[in-house]
Amino acid sequence: MSDFAPPPPPGAPPPPGAAGPAGPPPWDPTQPPGQVGAPGSPRKRTGVAIAIVGGTAVALLAIGVVGWWMLSADDSPGFDTAAVAGELDDADEPELGVDDPSQDLRDCPAGRVRSMLRNLPAAAGADGRIDGNEAPVRYRPVDGEGLYYDCLAPTVDEGFAGLVVVRRPADPAAFDEETFPDGDIDFGEERPFRGGILLPWCFTPDAEDSSEWCAVDWYDDALLFGLYATFLDADEVVEWMELGFDDIGTGLERFASDDVEPVDSADASDAACEREQRMLETATEAYFAQNGSPPTSEADLVPDLLRAELELYDVDTEGNVVPAPGGGCE
Repeated sequence: MSDFAPPPPPGAPPPPGAAGPAGPPPWDPTQPPGQVGAPGSPRKRTGVAIAIVGGTAVALLAIGVVGWWMLSADDSPGFDTAAVAGELDDADEPELGVDDPSQDLRDCPAGRVRSMLRNLPAAAGADGRIDGNEAPVRYRPVDGEGLYYDCLAPTVDEGFAGLVVVRRPADPAAFDEETFPDGDIDFGEERPFRGGILLPWCFTPDAEDSSEWCAVDWYDDALLFGLYATFLDADEVVEWMELGFDDIGTGLERFASDDVEPVDSADASDAACEREQRMLETATEAYFAQNGSPPTSEADLVPDLLRAELELYDVDTEGNVVPAPGGGCE
C-alpha cells in the first residue's frame, strides 16, 4: 500500500498550498482542439467574436451598398427615352402617307448595325458577319402614328440582322403582329430589364422561301426599340440586347440630338438601291409562288405584297426587277 495520496481527479483544483500547473492543462479528449480552457482563453474568444461580428457588419454594409448601386443601375435605361420618342414625333419630313409610305436614310438612328454586331453572344459565331450594305429606312407604321425606323444589314449565308425604333405603341405585342401579318409570331415571356420590359419573339413567315428570324423588344412608357436576326434564337437575341444595351442607348441619344438625313431619290445610296432591289425580288418571287406566273408590273404586287410602289426599282412586263428611270440606281 502506497504512502502517497491518490492524485486528484482531472480538472480538480490543487490542494491548499500546492503549486499551480507549470504549463497548460493536459489535453482533454472530450474538448475540441483549441478549447482546452487555458487561462485567458475566454478573453481571447470574446475578442475574436467581436472581430467576427464587426467584420460581418462591414461586409454586409458593403454588400448592401454594392447591391443598391447595381439595382439602381439596372432600374434605369441610362438615357432619356422620352427625348428620343419626341424626336420620332418631331420628324415631320417626310410627310409619309399611304401613297409615299417610306423614305431611305443615310444613317441608322442608333449607329451602324456592324458596330452592334460586336456585342453578339458567342453562340452566333461567324453567322454575324456583315455581307453587304446597311439599309436604313423610316416609314409610317400600321397605326399611322409616329415614324418607324428600321436599319437592316445583310449577313453571311443570306441572313440579316438589324434594329428598329418606334414610339412606344399602346400594345407592343399587338403592334408586332400588325406590322408582320404574313406569318406567325411566337412570343416569349416578358421580364423587366433596365427600367423597361424585354419581350422576345420569333417570326415564322407564311412563304416557304422566306427566312425565319427572332427578335426582342425593349420598351418603357415612351419608347420601343428592338433587335432582330435570322441566325439567333430567342434566348440569344435577348443576350445580344443585354450585352449591347448601353451602346444602343448612346446611339439613340445622338439620334435625339442630331438631324437624320434622308436620301434623295435622285441621289440614292448603294444601301437604298440594294434594299429596294431585294424587297422587289422577294415580292416578285412570292407573287410567282402564289399565282404560278410572274407579275407584269409593280402594281400587281400592291397591296398584298407591297404597301405601295417603290421609287428606285420597278418590275417590267416579264416580271424582271429593273432600276426605275431617274431613280439613281442605274
